[in-house]
Amino acid sequence: MKVTRSFNALAEHGHDARQFSATEKPALTPAAAGRRVLLRALLAVTVAAATPAALAGSAAGAAAAALQRKALAGQAQKQAQQQPQGKPRDVVIRRSEHPQAAAHIDHAQRQGQPSVLHIDRAGAEQRRRASTGSVHRETRPGPNFDRDEYPPAFTREGGGNANVRFIPRRDNRGAGSSMSHQSRDLKDGEKIRVIVAD
Repeated sequence: MKVTRSFNALAEHGHDARQFSATEKPALTPAAAGRRVLLRALLAVTVAAATPAALAGSAAGAAAAALQRKALAGQAQKQAQQQPQGKPRDVVIRRSEHPQAAAHIDHAQRQGQPSVLHIDRAGAEQRRRASTGSVHRETRPGPNFDRDEYPPAFTREGGGNANVRFIPRRDNRGAGSSMSHQSRDLKDGEKIRVIVAD
């Protein structure tokens, strides 16, 4: 390598204070050698810690990063659905506000339906059809009655084995809105405990 720096500049960076030829490599002092070893170690750690996202400048790096994110997201969702963790959130339906819905929930739970349910919004429409399909609208006691199912369709436990009865539409929809509001921030796979209170 050609030496273009002055003698004083070399001395400031820790090289021996002597004259160099145009092609001679300067000898390093122990301090300068230590700095070089440290810089090489830092470079090695930086390269080793590089993630696919850091390689996204290349097409292969971008594809690897996307596949890794997709795999991690799928794994997290599967774990949340299959092995829900944590204490269930209490969802309270009050007799004073929704008397018919509360009575239906109380009756269904006494008949063996679970009080702890798992959120699963994705299959709600299919479970609603399975639970209410055999209860025909023509049999309702009046025009302002809805089919109420427990467990509700937006939970994994809802569906063909749900308990279904006609209750006043306002009561049914009010209770459904209350349940949805109380669990709106929960993700699929998380648990609620449905409680009837006064």
